[in-house]
Amino acid sequence: HSMWNDDETPPNLSSTFSQRDKEEFLKTQASNLSQIGIPTTVLLSSDRPALDITHRASHGEVDFVIVGRRRESPYFGSVSRKLLRKCPCPLWVTKEGIQSPKSCILAATDMTSIGTKILEIACKFAIAGGASLHVLHAWQRSTELQLLHAQDSPQAIREENKIQSEIETAILDTVAMVSTNITPILHVGCDSPSRSILDGVRALEPDLLILGSVSRSGVPGLLLGNTAERVLDKVSCSVLTIKPDGWRWL
Repeated sequence: HSMWNDDETPPNLSSTFSQRDKEEFLKTQASNLSQIGIPTTVLLSSDRPALDITHRASHGEVDFVIVGRRRESPYFGSVSRKLLRKCPCPLWVTKEGIQSPKSCILAATDMTSIGTKILEIACKFAIAGGASLHVLHAWQRSTELQLLHAQDSPQAIREENKIQSEIETAILDTVAMVSTNITPILHVGCDSPSRSILDGVRALEPDLLILGSVSRSGVPGLLLGNTAERVLDKVSCSVLTIKPDGWRWL
């Protein structure tokens, strides 16, 4: 489905396009996609974009949403932000000028069921686009381990090495269940999720960042420990956010 969105269209363009112009533009794009084997339906809606898209996703009309993000703006638009909070299906906010994630994909997993879903989607994207896959996980020390670490205890080193090894093994096992044709590059360490993600984005300059967008508390509309909220306006790449199966905005 292809929709026109005035809220995310530069004002100088939105005002110059008539309703007929918009429809013709979308029909041209749909025709181009159909010629390469992608059936496309054009939709023109007078409803608020985020509300209309969320409604269609909630009723099973679509299961994947892609919206644009203008190159000159460092911030996510209002429609993108509303969809991040309310749209139940995966949301890909693509940066203008980035055609597809062909070079590098960075997937941030929290090692829960949504983290597994993130890895599955990341593997499929990487294989389809011939991109390298980097997987990031940030873990935190328990109170007991913090005390041992502060004392430079050999036990702390052993425990941390064990945690690191178990996480890396779990990630590799999950990826192997999806495909044996891809070997991810792992970035696992003890740090805050938001700082780890931002450091990873700065170091790798990925074409696409994939992360979860629902808090572990399960409160509708809250982003994963506020991690996504903290990083969204600080990254210049395209972002794909994933919600758990069965999630609904209340």
